[in-house]
Amino acid sequence: MIGNEPPLKPLIDIPRMADKTVDMLRRSLDAFINRDAEAAKKIVAEDDFIDQLYDQIFRELLTFMAEDGRTITRQHDSSGWLTIWNALPIE
Repeated sequence: MIGNEPPLKPLIDIPRMADKTVDMLRRSLDAFINRDAEAAKKIVAEDDFIDQLYDQIFRELLTFMAEDGRTITRQHDSSGWLTIWNALPIE
């Protein structure tokens, strides 16, 4: 819960983004240390998955606002914008 209101949707995608990003970072460092260009190239291709999750989160929150105008203030004041601001650095 953020403030007095629960999140508009369960926070599922942000933890998925974070887990995948941490995994990619670890493998990137391993590829760098081992000078493994092929492993690094595979990791670069996985970034699209992170981008897709971020876009999905953003679209879902916009859909909430379009369907019910009352959620605009709620999202601005609580979970919606915080969700976007939390997802952005991960992306």
